[in-house]
Amino acid sequence: MNTAQILSDLKSGYETINCMGDFLTHFVESYPHSSHVREARTRKYLLANYREAISNGLESIDDLIGATAREIWIDDVLHRRKKLNLDSSIIQSEYENAARIEGFEKQLLCTKRPVSFNCLYIYFQGTIALENLLKIPISDRDNKKIVSFLTIFQDLTPQLPLQKLFDLYQTSFPFSKQKAIQHLLRHLGLDSHFNPLSLLTYRETQILLAMCEDARCKILAQKFDVSVTTMSNHIAHIQEKIVSPFALHHVLSKLRTVGKKSYVEEL
Repeated sequence: MNTAQILSDLKSGYETINCMGDFLTHFVESYPHSSHVREARTRKYLLANYREAISNGLESIDDLIGATAREIWIDDVLHRRKKLNLDSSIIQSEYENAARIEGFEKQLLCTKRPVSFNCLYIYFQGTIALENLLKIPISDRDNKKIVSFLTIFQDLTPQLPLQKLFDLYQTSFPFSKQKAIQHLLRHLGLDSHFNPLSLLTYRETQILLAMCEDARCKILAQKFDVSVTTMSNHIAHIQEKIVSPFALHHVLSKLRTVGKKSYVEEL
């Protein structure tokens, strides 16, 4: 199934869709990002794919079916909080997103037209994603009543510059700069490259990201308005925190690869 073509057809109609059974099931299951269908009246999950399940901290799709987002996040999450090692920033973010999505679903029932919006998600392991959500109302066979909502996600995070990504982590974890840096390194796949007992400081992280563009000490000193000696010390401290067998050039190579990831999927 060509999900990209089907998705393009759905958006081009820009109205309610009337599709049930295998068509919807195959689309949701094969969609590369998170996707689900919820009943309009009860808001319970009817369909979901595996990416939707793991983004909610669940082990299987079956854990979603028959539940509402509010039950998963506002009721069940309190029981899973210790197991998932959730902090208050993650829980607050999901509370806000759940309330916001409920508002958009009420809008869909009134207008019977798709709605698209962006949401910042903090996942259970502490990584974040800027997601574009498209919600499409699904009507009954007579096209008289909205019976469910198809929701599809597009991850916009790979399009973000590294500094913007760092800023989002700082905003998402306002009470702990170190936690924000720790989660950023995990997001970038660099958590194993650094000593967990001696994390990068805020300034060192800024400098490391800036080194992706130009790693020359003199240029960095000018950029951060410090002496060359001070900048040299910062770079030395960064190098000291990198664990064997990795070196600074390994870290910069990986960062530059991440920084080049910029794709826009035509929806």
